[in-house]
Amino acid sequence: MFYRMYIATKNSCIFLGVVVYYRKEWVRKKENLAIGAGKNKKGWIVMSNLLSYKGYNGTVEYSKENRILFGKVVGIKLMLSYEGDSVKELEEDFKNVIDTYLEECRKKDISPEQPYKGTFNVRISPELHRSIAVYALEHGKSLNAAVEEAIGNMVG
Repeated sequence: MFYRMYIATKNSCIFLGVVVYYRKEWVRKKENLAIGAGKNKKGWIVMSNLLSYKGYNGTVEYSKENRILFGKVVGIKLMLSYEGDSVKELEEDFKNVIDTYLEECRKKDISPEQPYKGTFNVRISPELHRSIAVYALEHGKSLNAAVEEAIGNMVG
């Protein structure tokens, strides 16, 4: 088992999360180990604190003070939140929020925001930039294709 820390920025807020990877041989016939559990291309079971539904992702958090689970949809500008007293209630409210959002967009004849459009800016050191550019040239690829391959190999 190993942990990978990741940081993603959205609207000047920084979210810090942990993704836990287990080799599939180490897991005893349990593929849905946690919210957001699934297999990646390398056969690893990936567990995270994210809910997923219709292409949208949402966080899972706990309020000790209020004794409830809550979260918000990430990857879009609009603030969509949900809550529940149990994981089942949280998942149901998350799906309801997404369905309601999509229905309201349809009624108003507007396009819903799509998370993760496939473009983002990355700041890296000049040395790493040079290395990936040389790799791309040596392999007859564009810089974007080389970066996509590197990210794909990392998170699969």
